[in-house]
This record gives sequence, structure tokens and C-alpha cells, in this order.
Amino acid sequence: MALLITDEDVPQLLSMRNAIDVAESAIREFQDGHAENLPRHHFYAQGQAGTFFMRDFQGALPRLNVAGIRITTDMLGPKQPRPEARPFGAFFLFDLSTASLLAVIHDHELQRLRVGAETGVAARHLARKDAKTVGLLGRDFRRKLNCSRSAASGKWNASKFIAQILDTQEALPRRWRRN
Repeated sequence: MALLITDEDVPQLLSMRNAIDVAESAIREFQDGHAENLPRHHFYAQGQAGTFFMRDFQGALPRLNVAGIRITTDMLGPKQPRPEARPFGAFFLFDLSTASLLAVIHDHELQRLRVGAETGVAARHLARKDAKTVGLLGRDFRRKLNCSRSAASGKWNASKFIAQILDTQEALPRRWRRN
């Protein structure tokens, strides 16, 4: 029976530091020709309330004996409300040996960790060896996520925040230390 992993479960099961390590391994395997990663696919259909948009991403890590597909949906158009999270997002994880479904993972928190992990990998390899300060641009969850990924890379002990919303700038270092 497949596991159902909710957005609330994801941060309890996967830390940013572990996500960075897994992302780095997957990137290396892809570079070496030992992983699969198809380009994203987009699908559009006109509905009564606007344009329905669905996208999927597929990949496999044979070393871990898994394959997955991420599917997300959204409504496009100028009159569409922008909720905190997309209407639907899920990641389906499969066993490469049996083709059985291993897990269905709600996508919102997993996606944030994935984006953070990829940037964390870049920071590990592109930052100067003597770097002690990180400057962050962005707003909302992306800025908070940058704090987590910067801390998880283990390189920086101080941070400067170049924020678009100054009233939240003060709270970020406290959140950064907790992660």
C-alpha cells in the first residue's frame, strides 16, 4: 500500500540539509548519465472560468530504484485569485523494479524544499571558500526559504537581507537560526 505524505508531514520527514544532499547526489547522477529527467510538459484547456493549466515533470534515479512524476494544476487569467497554494500539486513515487506506487506526496512543501535544495547545492559549490555573509533578494516564502537553505549549506554565520518588504526583514534572522 502506498504512503500518503501530506504538506504537514514533509518538513518532519525531510530537513533542508538532507534535501540539499539528495539534490546534489541526483544532479551528479544525472550529469554522469545515471538518472533520467524529462523536460516539463504543459497542457492547456479553456474552461468556463478561464484557462486550465496542468504541467508534469518526470524523472528517475535508478541507484535508488525509484521514478517519479510531479503533477500540478492552476487556472490562468487576469481575474483568477492567487491562493497561497496551487489548486493541486502532487508527486507520485514509483518502484522501478515492480512499477508499484510507493507514495503520493503533497507537492507544496516538497516543491519549496526542492527549490531551496537546488540553490543550496549551487551555494555549496559556487560561494567563495571564505564567504561569511549572504545577501538575499526576494519576498515572502522564497526569502524565508533562502534563509533555511543558506544555513543548511553550512558556509555562513551571518546574513544581510535586502528585502522588498522591510517590516518582515527583522523576523527573518530568528527564523533562520531555528532552521
